[in-house]
Amino acid sequence: MPQSTIAKILKIAEARGYDTGKLIFNHGSIKDEK
Repeated sequence: MPQSTIAKILKIAEARGYDTGKLIFNHGSIKDEK
């Protein structure tokens, strides 16, 4: 995965309030865990 793609995913994730560490660990699979 290109660095720019990772950066975009992390930005979106942070905006939505996700745990970025968990997001990286799960290779960017975004799920609602609230």
